[in-house]
Amino acid sequence: MATSSSQQKPFLYLFSISAAITLAQVPSSQMFTYVHEGEEPFFCWVWDANRGRPVGENTTLTFGTNGNLVLAEADGRVVWSTNTTNKAMVGLRLLSSGNLVLHDSRGWFMWQSFDHPTDTHFADQSLCLSSLTKLMSHKSETENLEGMYSMVLEHRVLTLYMDASTKPLPYGQLLTFTSPANVTLTAEDEGNNAWSVSLMLSTSGGRSLVQPKYNTTNSILRLQIDGNLVVYTYNEQVDSEPTDRTLVYFSDNIRGVSRCELPSKCGSLGMCKDEMCVAYPTPKGLLGWSEDCSPLKLGLCKAGAANAAGYNKVVGVENFLSRFVKGEGPVKVDECKSKCGSDCNCLGFLY
Repeated sequence: MATSSSQQKPFLYLFSISAAITLAQVPSSQMFTYVHEGEEPFFCWVWDANRGRPVGENTTLTFGTNGNLVLAEADGRVVWSTNTTNKAMVGLRLLSSGNLVLHDSRGWFMWQSFDHPTDTHFADQSLCLSSLTKLMSHKSETENLEGMYSMVLEHRVLTLYMDASTKPLPYGQLLTFTSPANVTLTAEDEGNNAWSVSLMLSTSGGRSLVQPKYNTTNSILRLQIDGNLVVYTYNEQVDSEPTDRTLVYFSDNIRGVSRCELPSKCGSLGMCKDEMCVAYPTPKGLLGWSEDCSPLKLGLCKAGAANAAGYNKVVGVENFLSRFVKGEGPVKVDECKSKCGSDCNCLGFLY
């Protein structure tokens, strides 16, 4: 089985009831292999094979007689494959859940896209400690690269991280549990026309995310470019705008948490109150916020040497780090100034 991207047109070659696989073009004229849910023109991209490795025109996606699924350039250069050569694969299926699978003659799944998540968690898909354990956001709408946000399953917690310059910083915790467990996204009928989308543990317990009053079978949890978490639900019975955002995690204090706790909310420098960016700190005090707000650039700095920069004190503010990162101490303010001043990468501190 093969397909081509000739004339820069997406070619739909495999589909199920609510999902399809497409070789699609992004605005930069680069092409990627996607799985999407819904029907045109309401596509919702949910998985991509060759993130960060775009292909050109006349690319082929081939399921060979040796059992390997291969994405190759026109010149034969392999860009991506399932690495399943000579492993008794006889069939390729795209399930209605959005899971792309290769199976043997007994129907057993020998490879599945659910084991290789990108930025989307499907209903009935599990994050497992024994394999890949995280989602990674996209960099931007036009750059199909890994972004700076991730959702990571650890031994006793499901955590949201922002990729900082030196180490990932936690900005949210979705689940905590007493013993290691896998986490599965479920969409279930609770009766009386009530449905629930939840994150459930393989041991016991979990967390209900949202309870809409219509069928949530075709629901996904997406880690957005800005680090927010959104539950999308596709309703096959609706013609107009069938994909609904049934939950935006960083949006309010009713079903999720305040959007002010999202690190990207007010850019690289800004203060948020009541879901709005209201100010940013300067040597002259708090000034009105705009999208152009950014930290001042420091002068030349020699690591280990005292930095002559002064510090601006801002009273009565909170930072997402305060909830999830344990600080050092007890220490005095002057000790913090000295430690930060001797580190060229330090722009400030919480006290």
